[in-house]
Amino acid sequence: MVSRVAPCLSVLVTLTAPPRIPAPGGLFCGPEPIAWLADQQAKGISERPAAMIHAGPIFSDAHYRDATEDVIAELLEAAKPHLGTVLKAELHRWKYSLPTVIYPERTAEHVAANGRRLLFAGDAFGGPRVEGAYLSGRAAALQLLNEPKA
Repeated sequence: MVSRVAPCLSVLVTLTAPPRIPAPGGLFCGPEPIAWLADQQAKGISERPAAMIHAGPIFSDAHYRDATEDVIAELLEAAKPHLGTVLKAELHRWKYSLPTVIYPERTAEHVAANGRRLLFAGDAFGGPRVEGAYLSGRAAALQLLNEPKA
């Protein structure tokens, strides 16, 4: 079982006014250069107007090692119609963000040479993102809980 995980460049911006992102506070923009935008205030995680810009996997991979200022400038330009006046912008480089291969099962099992079982779970199993990771982790926990005791 081999999987590649794509990086994600994200920019957190503090704004003078709420971003122009429709309710409920998220906007899928397409894959490149921006995959999606989120209104941090609408999500309830910021007291001030702020937005999170997540670049798509192709852009992120191509520009992962570029200068911080260059990445921020390019993503701010692409998000310009949705932002308004930016007070501050911070770049975060997520090296392992998005599985590029999604396994159809929620978990995968391997028996090690010493006979110990290894159970794999996460967002590469059964569906990406936080929801997939949660459902995969839950499936793994239930699998372990329902095992006969030795």
